[in-house]
Amino acid sequence: MSEEIAQAIKEIDNPRLKRSEAIHEVRKHCKKIRSVLRLVRPQFEETYQFENAWFRDTAKGIAELRDAEAIIETYDSLLDKFSDQVDRRAFAPVRRALTLRRKKIIEETGDLNQRLKKIRARMDEAAGRVADWKLTVDGFDGIEGGLVATYRQARKTMAWLTTTQPRRIFTNGESRPSITVII
Repeated sequence: MSEEIAQAIKEIDNPRLKRSEAIHEVRKHCKKIRSVLRLVRPQFEETYQFENAWFRDTAKGIAELRDAEAIIETYDSLLDKFSDQVDRRAFAPVRRALTLRRKKIIEETGDLNQRLKKIRARMDEAAGRVADWKLTVDGFDGIEGGLVATYRQARKTMAWLTTTQPRRIFTNGESRPSITVII
């Protein structure tokens, strides 16, 4: 996990990487760290509870801003791709609404550079904690319990989805599940 944290810091510090891309990469590293934590959870439950919430909140704190940026980038890309078929002026109000939404999010949460500075500080802090993590069991035996628990939860969620929620789309905004699934 030290490597994932170091890589996230490297992405933040990379001046050639667009800030929105740096945020996207940091979020991916947080997800990878959380997935490894789930696998080793039975070995250190208390550490898992704290660190899982910590990395979840770290990624969540930048999600809305990244999503706003990504929506505008996608919008622009689509209009560029279909420029010969679309009157750009007709869609100007949509672009303006997206820009205003991003501006509001920035006012509420701070701009990308400010957020990335805070995230980098959090990653530095996490790097210090990770050095103290000690697994008591190595190899497959060390992840078997977490793997079984994760697989069991995935099966329960799929069973619930296919029996009680046919043909619905879920996102993280729903109360259940916490994954995006289209059935």
